[in-house]
Amino acid sequence: MTLNDWVSIATIVQTFFVAVSLGFIWYQLREAVLLTRTANGQRQTERAGHWQLQVAQDEQLAELWLQGTRTPDALSEVHLWRYQRLFMYVLNIYAETYHQWSEKQFDDADYSTWRIGLDQLILEKGFAYHWSSVKESFDSSFVHYVDRQLKRVDPSSTPLTAYHSAKHSTPFPKEGSEN
Repeated sequence: MTLNDWVSIATIVQTFFVAVSLGFIWYQLREAVLLTRTANGQRQTERAGHWQLQVAQDEQLAELWLQGTRTPDALSEVHLWRYQRLFMYVLNIYAETYHQWSEKQFDDADYSTWRIGLDQLILEKGFAYHWSSVKESFDSSFVHYVDRQLKRVDPSSTPLTAYHSAKHSTPFPKEGSEN
C-alpha cells in the first residue's frame, strides 16, 4: 500500500468518526432539552405547590384569596393591598410558565394543565378588576393571551360553567391567533 492509499483510508475513517460524533452531539442536545423542560415543569410545580399549600393551611389567606377574586370591592385597603401581592405572585407563576412554553422550554402536555388553571382564574369575577392595574408588568404575549381570554368571559356565569362554555377550538393558540 502506498502512502496515498493510507491517506484515503484515514480520510474515510475520519469522516465516519465525525458523523458519529455529530450524531452523539445531536443526541446530547436533545436530552438536554428534555431535561430542561422537565426541570422547568418541576420548578413551576414546586412554586405553585407552595402557594396552594399556604392557602390550604391558612384559613384567613384562603378567605382573602376568595374575597379578592370574587368580590374585590368588599376588601379593606389593607386586605386589597395584601390580595394584590398574592395576585401578582400567582400571575408571575402563570406568566413564567406561559413564557417557557412559548419558548418551547415547557412540554405541551404539562402546559395544558397550567393553561386550564390560568383560564379558570381569568374567569373569576374579580380578575379583570385587578388585571387592569397590573398587566403592564407582564410580557406583551402573555397580556395578549389574557386579554383575549377576558373577552370570552360571560359576566353572569360562574367560573366553572364559563370555562366549559369558553373552551378553545385549538389546544394552544399562538400569539396573534384568535383561538
